[in-house]
Parts: sequence; C-alpha cells; structure tokens
Amino acid sequence: MKKHFKGILISLFLVSIFILGMVSLESLFATQTISDTKDNSLWIKYIDVGQGDATLIQCDGHYMLIDGGPATASSAIYSILKANKIDKIDYMIATHPDADHIGGLSGALNYAEVGKCLCPVTEYDSKTFRSLVKYLKNRKASIEVPKVGVVYKLGSATVTILGPIEVTDETNNSSIVVKLDYGSNSFVFMGDAETEEEQQILQRWKNIECDVLKIGHHGSGSSTSDKLIKSSKPRYAIISVGKDNTYGHPMQSVLERLNKAKVEIYRTDLQGDIVVVSDGKNIAITTQKNEVPVMIPEDESGQVNNETTYVLNTRSRKFHYPTCKSVSDMSAKNRQDVSLTRDEIMADGYEPCKRCNP
Repeated sequence: MKKHFKGILISLFLVSIFILGMVSLESLFATQTISDTKDNSLWIKYIDVGQGDATLIQCDGHYMLIDGGPATASSAIYSILKANKIDKIDYMIATHPDADHIGGLSGALNYAEVGKCLCPVTEYDSKTFRSLVKYLKNRKASIEVPKVGVVYKLGSATVTILGPIEVTDETNNSSIVVKLDYGSNSFVFMGDAETEEEQQILQRWKNIECDVLKIGHHGSGSSTSDKLIKSSKPRYAIISVGKDNTYGHPMQSVLERLNKAKVEIYRTDLQGDIVVVSDGKNIAITTQKNEVPVMIPEDESGQVNNETTYVLNTRSRKFHYPTCKSVSDMSAKNRQDVSLTRDEIMADGYEPCKRCNP
C-alpha cells in the first residue's frame, strides 16, 4: 500500500514538472514588469492616453519615448516614469508637432533627463510646441532633426528612421516614422503618417516588414493603405485612439483592411495600456482589459463585411469617405453613395479625393 501511494506521488510530481515545462512564453510575460525584462528582452508599452499617442520602449536598461499624448496625459506619463524609476530617457521622439502627440512630453521632462529629442522641425507656431522647447531647455537639451536612414542603438536593439522623406507644412505627412529591430522581431511606428507619406516611404525602402505595426493617425481612413499593409505584413496592429472620439477613429475601412489581411488588432480605447514583450524570437502581448473584444462586427449573414461605403461625386469623378469635409459641400444631385470596393470604383474611372485619401 505504501509503495502504491509512493508511486502515485512520484507520478503526480512528474506530471507537475511536465506542466511547468509547458508554460508558454506569453503566460510568463503576463506578470512581468519593466524591471523583470531589463536584461533579457524588449519591453514596449503603448500607453492609453485617450485621443493621442504615447509609447514607452525599454531594451537592456535603455529607454525611448515616442510621443507623450495630449497635455492631459502629462501626469500619467510622469507617474509611469516615476513608478519605474526611469530618470533618463535616451531618446525622446516627437513624431510631429501636433498637440495630441507632444502635449504630455512635459510630464516626462518634469521627471527625467533626455539624451536626444528628435522631431521633424525645430520651430512651430503653437503654445504646446513652445512649451516643449522650454522644458527641453530646462533639461539642457534641444531638438535634433534626424536624417532618413540614420540608425540609433537602444541597448541591443536598433532604431532606423524611415521617414519623413520630405517635411512640408502638412504635419501628419511629415511624421517621424521609425522601425525598431530586436533579434528577428521588428516593430514599425507610423506617427500620424497618411497615405502620401506611406507611399514615399514604400518607394524609399524595400523592406519594412514587421511583426507589430503601430497604426498611423489613430486609425484614420487616410492612413494604413492596402499597399502599406501588404508591404509591412504585420501579425499585430496597435491602434492608439480615444474612446468615443469625435473623429470616428478608428475608421471601419481601416479595420476591414487589417481584418482582410488577417492582422490581429489591439486598441487602447477598448483595452487600455497594451504591453508587448519580445525575447528576440517570440512576441507576447498583454492588455490592461483582457475581456474586451476587438473583432470587426459581422453583418446579418454572419460574415465579416469587407466592403466600404464610399461617396461618389459624379461631376468631379472623385470618390470620398462619407466623413470627408468635401462631402458636406457636395451638391445633392452630384452625390452617389455606393457599397463597392475601392478597386471597383477606380475601375469605373473615379479618382480618390486628395483630402481624405480613401
């Protein structure tokens, strides 16, 4: 009887060892903090800053902050840095001077020193931008305009400047776009780049394939073209966007394009902070709110609707997203609403509107 009981205990012990050995990388990473991952992995936190953008990256004890969200996010950015004792940011990237991207950087500069601050411009006529310059000056730092193709080291990771190819008065399409490589994993951060800058980047770079694509312009319909998705081939897409925002972001057309390409979507408006951890080969993603679904709703037939409704101007022979400002100015007799694919509309001789870039 004792031998039999002892045999049962040994069997249970061996089974438990086997189960522990099968614990997935994702479940291990689910409970990790920045301090846990300093020496052996890349840690990326896509911070929920509402309708804005902010991403904190750590690799081998070195830090990069890409944007800081709106001014209302300043205290949150400050708290995150303080809680993790991050008193030095190696690279601060202000992708472009819009307030919803740089407003919260003051919170970071209130707590931490900064090595380099990268921005596509050194001057911009806004109170928020002037405030950023002032806080940088207090830290004895200034803005540096990076050149396309320059590579920065962040621990054992590399960060390559993909764009902007051309800086214009259009701030979104002058966004700094970067690609981060760590081992065999790659991550692309699009700022607020729209179709025009996407095309320029794709013409300049032969390879922008990545595992994780930080979607441009909060999921605006004027960004994340089919061509970008096909070229980057992401497994995961992160959308930083405010809940119930007045812009309608993310646009259904963007979600449909990603869904069609079988890209797994994560959204800060639905899932809060999103943390991505890589060991150079494997990627694990955890979210603040795990229970919230992010799949595109199905139509009544139970199938995902991959068609987008567009508005045609039969006089100008241009087509628009329904939310485009040009649609509100359009004469009713020239307006035609259609549920056709983009390719079908262009095959009929229509050209995409240059304002909304459908």
